Amino acid sequence: MSLSLAMHRIWLAAGAVVILLVLLFTRFRHPGGELPSLPLGRLKHAASGNRDGGGSLDNIQNATLGFQKIFVINLPRRVDHRDAVSLAAHLTGLEVEYMDGVTSLDERTLPFGAEEFGAHKGAIMVEENVATAIIAEDDIDWDIRVKSQMTGFARASRLMLQPLPGTTDQYLDPFRNGAGNLNGVHNFHVDEHVTTEPTSSPYGDVDSWDMMWLGDCGRFMPEADDEKIPAGRVVIPNDITVPEPHHIDAMIGSHQLHDQYPNHTRVVTRAKFNVCSLAYAISLPGARRMLYELGMKRIDRAADLALQSVCDGQEDRRMATCLTVHPNIIGGHHPISRKSAMSDIGNPADGDEWTTVAWTKNVRWSTRGNFEKLIYGETDYIDLFMDGQPEPDFGS
Repeated sequence: MSLSLAMHRIWLAAGAVVILLVLLFTRFRHPGGELPSLPLGRLKHAASGNRDGGGSLDNIQNATLGFQKIFVINLPRRVDHRDAVSLAAHLTGLEVEYMDGVTSLDERTLPFGAEEFGAHKGAIMVEENVATAIIAEDDIDWDIRVKSQMTGFARASRLMLQPLPGTTDQYLDPFRNGAGNLNGVHNFHVDEHVTTEPTSSPYGDVDSWDMMWLGDCGRFMPEADDEKIPAGRVVIPNDITVPEPHHIDAMIGSHQLHDQYPNHTRVVTRAKFNVCSLAYAISLPGARRMLYELGMKRIDRAADLALQSVCDGQEDRRMATCLTVHPNIIGGHHPISRKSAMSDIGNPADGDEWTTVAWTKNVRWSTRGNFEKLIYGETDYIDLFMDGQPEPDFGS
């Protein structure tokens, strides 16, 4: 990585720590509480469900996917990113609020080790007790069916987090009951087990988790030889939103999903070696933990790796309770544009090369790839990764 690119990542990530501090003491929302103005005018989409923080799966049908907020980090100069996310959210019944990205800071405000780092990208919440939120980058994309995907994810995360019925301290995964991973990896079918119903979040009670990694550039599944990370897995079979194995891009993660599970399977596990922080959910306890660990204690690496260090309990960090999903639900979108314009931390060597087909890794019915279909009420959606078809060539 070039020095200038590394420094750019440092400033972006350091600025996110300041955003976290501001959000801890100041409520953030777009002026007037509305989505930003677009060429189409101000867009706001009525959605079912409520945001009372309850544990019902029905709340995932609301405009924030069962969380209290969805925050998107956006550099003010990237109006193209902001417009695209606003339109995608509107067309799929979601509402987002924007945080201004920061590219420069007074070095005196940086925590220990910050001369080498690129750190935590935001969180939320204390003054108004925002219990849960999604923090996302502004170049993301998701499947048109994201609400059904997140409902499946929630059914799985409950099995990972909630105690067994009639207990307060016994769990489905033997690791959490003191047995470690000595008996190997346990696969729990999402339809074959039940746990105590949560009351404060559809995904598991707020005090039971810190972070849920929904969009990244790769991840691993814990295995039986992991001494610190529970190896239990919740299996969601027959998920038609999951591409066939030859279409799934593990990116810089493992091929365990491809090698160990049937077609159209999604798996939820504890986080391990997640890279990139395209989108993640965070709880109020998790926000407090990340603020301390990455905003005050020490930051000595890039933003995503700093989050990874807390989730995985690396070095002297206490391990957080972080979940992840295989494959990712939210992905980084490749719009029709110059490749060099896609990201503010992209590769300048891309020069004037163009991406000629809009696409997103591992997302079949891409919302952004189906803008025209959605706007004009058509339902023959473009499937980027059709079953039985060869791997597409997106030219990028």
